[in-house]
Amino acid sequence: QPIYIVLFVSFLTGMSIDFFTNTGGLHAAALTLMGFARVFVLNKIEPQGEYGKEDIPGLRKFGWRWVLLYFLILIFIHHFAYFFVEESAIVHLGEIALKTAVSTIFSFILMMTLNILIFRR
Repeated sequence: QPIYIVLFVSFLTGMSIDFFTNTGGLHAAALTLMGFARVFVLNKIEPQGEYGKEDIPGLRKFGWRWVLLYFLILIFIHHFAYFFVEESAIVHLGEIALKTAVSTIFSFILMMTLNILIFRR
């Protein structure tokens, strides 16, 4: 997908979450950054056969190793950006790191579970 579509969808998704959770743009900022970083992450971890336009990142198509790395990196970027903007101070870096680590692990487990349940065919 073109980057402008990914960024637009990322921003709209973040704004939707912010609207319902009253978080004032935190998710919009974090998800937009994640959408921007997605291009670089995909370029760095691209499988040997490259991607097709219709490919959806998942276990069936790319295998465990690739999916683990893809999900972990993007979840980490989102959570770090979210908590960094939320805390608004570099002096809270320890708290930001702890929140990022715990949230990343929890979200990763949830996403892998959903990926296995939805795409197990």
